[in-house]
Amino acid sequence: MVKPLKLKKEKDIELLRESGSITSEILRELAGMAKPGVSLMSLEKRALEILESHKFASSAFLDYLMEEDVPYPAVTNLSVNEIAIHGIPSEKIVLQNGDVLSIDTGVDFKWRITDAAVTVPVGDVSPEVMKLMRTTYEATLAGIEKIRPGNLISDIYKTVTNYLLDRGYATSREYVGHGVGFDLHEQPLISNRSRTKIRNGLVLAVEPLGFLSRPSFLRLKLKNPDEDAWTMESEDGSIAVHYEMTVALINDKVEILTPLPVDCIGW
Repeated sequence: MVKPLKLKKEKDIELLRESGSITSEILRELAGMAKPGVSLMSLEKRALEILESHKFASSAFLDYLMEEDVPYPAVTNLSVNEIAIHGIPSEKIVLQNGDVLSIDTGVDFKWRITDAAVTVPVGDVSPEVMKLMRTTYEATLAGIEKIRPGNLISDIYKTVTNYLLDRGYATSREYVGHGVGFDLHEQPLISNRSRTKIRNGLVLAVEPLGFLSRPSFLRLKLKNPDEDAWTMESEDGSIAVHYEMTVALINDKVEILTPLPVDCIGW
């Protein structure tokens, strides 16, 4: 049985703005730290420091449970190169020149949750990877443009995926976005089959994945299923990038609650 939509009121949006501001602060700080020689755990520790500096703020990721009965062990997802989502921070993983790093985090502020991600280059990254990053970010914005009263959730999905496929990149059917706000994952799921109409009070996390692979749909697989129930990589080992913004529709207008620090990428 599909759960009902959890539409948000103005008071909820006010709190989500606070949550989104903290989420964006973490992403900007970590994006600036993403340099060769930096360990993923140092980024995780800095994210935790920022969270602890804000009264009433906590991580929406730490100890989160999905289908597997294994709580997520960190406040960030830090995913490098072919790792697409849910990369667990580790002192052993040190960023290298030419890597791409996807930084994903979520903040709970007074029980209102935002979720966002940005992919940044580490040192000198190839022009083809930079182009993939920019195209995936543009696809995210194109999807957000479809958040209008009367449109369907499937309009977001079609716009995002076609934007990437038409430009020669692969993407994912399973990971395009979801409702958010009172919980980290809510209805509706952004999919091709969703007939849900977009309406005021809807808060969505729009989050396409782009892959440096042939223009098709890729699946994700667990990198080390015997050791880790979370870290997902592209099925063909291709470079993955990930952008995500929490967006609200209020009074027929779209508001991005988690602006991304794309100005520091250097496109």
